Amino acid sequence: MVKVLLGIIISTLIFGCSTSINKENQTLENLEPVQVERGVSIDPEIEKELQKKKEEQLKSVSGLFKTSLESVKEDGKIKLTFSLQNVSG
Repeated sequence: MVKVLLGIIISTLIFGCSTSINKENQTLENLEPVQVERGVSIDPEIEKELQKKKEEQLKSVSGLFKTSLESVKEDGKIKLTFSLQNVSG
């Protein structure tokens, strides 16, 4: 639900800005800076939930892959063979 709401807000902002520029046929050089005086407030519970999800995504994951690295010296060169195996099921 949060993703849908954020998607709608972002889409509205992008579409609204592009429509405004197209209607006035202005180039970017002629645009004046605009100050936005309204902010978006987020329900504290939703904000906590989003922060928790963000923290979970930043955690490192272990035990999902098995890795191996083999090195062999051939003709004065070193050949590296690396493999990655999904063991998470």
